[in-house]
Amino acid sequence: MHNYKSMDSAYIRRSLERAIKQADSEFPAVVLTGPRQSGKTTLLQHLFGRRCRYVSLARISHQREEGTGIFC
Repeated sequence: MHNYKSMDSAYIRRSLERAIKQADSEFPAVVLTGPRQSGKTTLLQHLFGRRCRYVSLARISHQREEGTGIFC
């Protein structure tokens, strides 16, 4: 588990924040994609904290490759 609160002092505000908040108010789920290590998780943790569920599709992909998990 990461301690995201320690990152707040170095957090870089992004112009995308307003669009993500708007999408959150209009849709039951929001998907944020982008290159590795670009700050996606940091951005979402900053905006929503622990209020929302975070699902990593990288883990799902790995589970599929390993033959674990349930996939239709």
